[in-house]
Amino acid sequence: MINKRLAASLAALVSLTALTALAGPAMAQGKPTTFEELSKYKGADRQQILVEGAKKEGKVVWYTTFVIQPLVEEIIKGFNAKYPDIKVEFFRASTDNDLAQRITSEFTARRYDVDVITPSGSGPTIAEAGVLSTWDSPLLADYPVGDAGRDPSGRWVTVTQYVRALGYNTRNVKPADVPKTWDDLLKPYWKGKIVMSNATTVAGMIIGGTLDTMGEQKGMEYLKALGKQDFAVVAIGTAATVDQVAAGQFDACICAVHTLDILKAKGAPLGYSVLGDTYFQSTQETMLPKNPPHPHAALLLTDFIIAPDGAQKIMIDNLYLPTHPKLTASHPALAGKKPWVLTPERSLAGSAKWNNILKENFLR
Repeated sequence: MINKRLAASLAALVSLTALTALAGPAMAQGKPTTFEELSKYKGADRQQILVEGAKKEGKVVWYTTFVIQPLVEEIIKGFNAKYPDIKVEFFRASTDNDLAQRITSEFTARRYDVDVITPSGSGPTIAEAGVLSTWDSPLLADYPVGDAGRDPSGRWVTVTQYVRALGYNTRNVKPADVPKTWDDLLKPYWKGKIVMSNATTVAGMIIGGTLDTMGEQKGMEYLKALGKQDFAVVAIGTAATVDQVAAGQFDACICAVHTLDILKAKGAPLGYSVLGDTYFQSTQETMLPKNPPHPHAALLLTDFIIAPDGAQKIMIDNLYLPTHPKLTASHPALAGKKPWVLTPERSLAGSAKWNNILKENFLR
C-alpha cells in the first residue's frame, strides 16, 4: 500500500513538473505588477500584456534627437500601422545637450513625462544622472554586447550608426583633389576650405578617435597640424554643415555618410571619401527612463524601434545605417575598413579632454 501511494505521489509530482515546464516563464515568473517586473518579463504572453496595457494607456511620449522629416514621421507612421490605438507624442531636441538638460530637469522636479529616450551622444549624461532603468526584451538577443550593440548592464541598445566622412562639393573639388587619407587634409589646398560641427559626436569624436588610433604623441602632433588648416568650427549640427557644402559656402565638411547619401539622392552636388583605414562613427541609442508614465506603451515602442521589421527597416528605407545585425549590410564606402566607435563610455571619459584640445588647437 505504501509503495502504491508513493508511486502515485511521484506520478503526480512528475505531471506537475511537466505542466510547469510547458507553462514556461509566465508561470515561473508570475504576472508583472511593477514596471521593473514588466520591463524584464519574458513570459509567452508578454506581447499580449504589452498590447492590452498600451491600449488602456492610450499614448506614449518619446524624446529623441532623430530628425523629424522624414525619419520620426515614418517611424510613427509604421508604429501606428501596427498599433493604431496608441498615440505617439514626441519631443525633438535640436541638440543632445538640450535633450539631456530637459530630462534631468524633469527628474529633479520629480516630473516623469517621458516614456522612451533615443539620444545621439547624450546617453552618458543621462545615465550619470541616474534616471535610466535597466530593461530586457526578446528582441535584444539579436544584438551583441559591445560598442555598436547593447550595454552590458541593460540600460540601452544602439539603433543607428553615424559614420563620418569628408564630404565635398563636386562642383568645387576636382576628382584629383579628393583626399583619401587624413594626412591628405594637411595639404595647402585644404586650408580654410573645411567646415566642422563643434559637437562631441563630430569634432570630439575625430579628436578622440585620432588619439586612440594614432597614439597620444603622434595623434597630438597630427591634431596640432590639422588645427593650422583653419577649419571653420561651428555650433551647428552635422546635417547643417552638409547643407553649407551643398550650397557652396565651403568646399568640404567632416560630416555623416547618411546625410550625404540622402542629399545626393535628391540631386545635391556632393561626394564623399571615408578617409584612411579606420572610420569614426557615433551611435544613437534607445533607452527607458525610470517611472515611465505609460510603461506598456514604452516597452512596445522600444520593441518597434529595435525590431528588424520595424524602425530598423524604416531606417534603411530612409538611407540611414541601422545597427541590427540582420540588416546591417556593408556600406560600399566602408568595405575593408575598421570602425572606431564613440561609445557612451568613451564619450563620458574623454569629452572634457577633447573639448580642451579643440579650443586650444582649432578655436584660436
